[in-house]
Amino acid sequence: MPERFGKIFLFIVLMVFAAVQHVPAQDEIRVAIALNNAAQYYQKGQPGKALQILDKIRKRYPDHPQLNYYLAILYFHVLGDKVGAEEFYKKARQQNPRLIDPQLLSPEQIRKIFTPIKINEQTINLRLVLKRVRQLFLRNAFKEARTALLQAETYLDKADEKEIHRYYLYTAYTYMRLDSLYQAAYYFHQLNRHNLDPQEEKLYREAQQTIQPFLDAFYRRYRKPNEALQLLNETLQQNNYPRLQILIDLLMPIIKPDHPAYFPLMIYRLQVLVHQRNVQQGLAYYQRVKAEMEKAGVFQSYRDRMVNIFQQLTLQSIQRQVGNQSAMADSLMLKGKYDAGWQIYQHLLAGHEGSKPIEGYLYYQLAKIHLTLGKYALAKKFIKKAGNVNFSKSLLEELATDVVNGELFEEEWHQKYRSALDMASRNAWSHVRAMLLPLLESPYLRLGLKAPTLMLLARAYNNMGKIPWAIQLAENARLFSNQPDSITQYIEQLKTIKQENRFVQIPKRRHKHVYLVTLLYRGSVEFKVFPLYKFHIYGKGGSLPPFSSYSSGTISIKEGGLYRIEYDRKIFLKRAITMGGILAFTQFYLSFR
Repeated sequence: MPERFGKIFLFIVLMVFAAVQHVPAQDEIRVAIALNNAAQYYQKGQPGKALQILDKIRKRYPDHPQLNYYLAILYFHVLGDKVGAEEFYKKARQQNPRLIDPQLLSPEQIRKIFTPIKINEQTINLRLVLKRVRQLFLRNAFKEARTALLQAETYLDKADEKEIHRYYLYTAYTYMRLDSLYQAAYYFHQLNRHNLDPQEEKLYREAQQTIQPFLDAFYRRYRKPNEALQLLNETLQQNNYPRLQILIDLLMPIIKPDHPAYFPLMIYRLQVLVHQRNVQQGLAYYQRVKAEMEKAGVFQSYRDRMVNIFQQLTLQSIQRQVGNQSAMADSLMLKGKYDAGWQIYQHLLAGHEGSKPIEGYLYYQLAKIHLTLGKYALAKKFIKKAGNVNFSKSLLEELATDVVNGELFEEEWHQKYRSALDMASRNAWSHVRAMLLPLLESPYLRLGLKAPTLMLLARAYNNMGKIPWAIQLAENARLFSNQPDSITQYIEQLKTIKQENRFVQIPKRRHKHVYLVTLLYRGSVEFKVFPLYKFHIYGKGGSLPPFSSYSSGTISIKEGGLYRIEYDRKIFLKRAITMGGILAFTQFYLSFR
């Protein structure tokens, strides 16, 4: 009775899950339950009841490949019906050509096929994905298969073991067909052949023929410690952590505890866990590695690297506990609500009094936010407090250097900004631009200084006639301003001017290029080219001295510049043809990308 109640409860749970899924998910759940019940009866020595269950559901799902394969096996080995078995086998092979003929299966193989699986939401989802991947294999759509398999990784934690190893096989095969042999070897290496159903044997052999020789060559080459460590170090320097994880897993079988590269390999794995921010597994693995190092008497040789890794993992652990609240406090402070942010920090410090790691982290964060706010004295104060509770020395030294450099930069910024304002009052806008651009590139330009710098630079580009650049700079300034409304009004004014005068978008780069332009005209005409500056196009500013050219002559046009080209010929219609486009104006303007 309890067993029957458990099956009913499982069915209800799965059908509730299916109610919010697509129809294929509901169908797959019904078939999975039927197959599982049939497998249980078969294992109990009651193949007749297994056949009854499958015969009952096959009318509703006549094309399900696994259902047809189960029926083919039972029809041949239980009923002795070769014709019926052949019919079901043909249907199954339409979606999975690699299935073994039921006539060739041994009793042991059949019992393995009829093994009950763990039916839950993750198993059903994974089975649906693998079913679709099988269909993609038939179309050689391996890129689509890779995408589907990557999305299915989240189901592996709780899915049935047989389905997980089928996932490893399909993923290895997919990467093999995409010529990504490192990834293929990574999944093939995790695969346990004994967990695969016999119908997957052909696919396994096909994958093995390509992947195993690659693995053998890999092991021959990197069996030497120096070669292996050089490969890992080069991969780490490239910040290619996914490849690093693959290489570590591939090397582990040949690098035993007495191997010179054993502990360095474990440290590389810890670095991968740090990068993944996998705190729980990282701290557990750290303790294991540390214990093994101490037992082998080599911990002091790796002490600095191990301490650094432990500090990073501890920091990540603390961030999980209080990181969201400290981030909220920082956000309030940056928005001008300093007191509200400070109250949150005080509450956090009071709630974790006596916990030195958390106190150190909070003082460190306080130092960082006060650096961002330009409160350098307070930043130094909190760095000192963090040091008193033994927070990471390397992080504090790095932050202290940033505080000193930030303080020096701010003095320089105030001097240059005042000079730029003075130049702006004298309409020396190119000098304003030249003075402000280097400030924008500095890593020490804190948040509160960005808006005024960007807005003054926007004014400079505006007055130099480069409206698109001015708009872009003003929009960036609005992101950093506590008073965005006034900047929004300025942007709207610029957009109106741009629309009225149909300015062409100017490229977002500092370096100007020079282009050669040929002026084509069928008659002999002298052209005068006037380089413009400021807002001459709508009545302000003026032009520089013109230079002359003739029909079919070549002139130099500077990127981002505005030009007026004039000519006079009474016989022909006044027109100019430039760069292959006809413009019916007596005067026109060029702005080249």
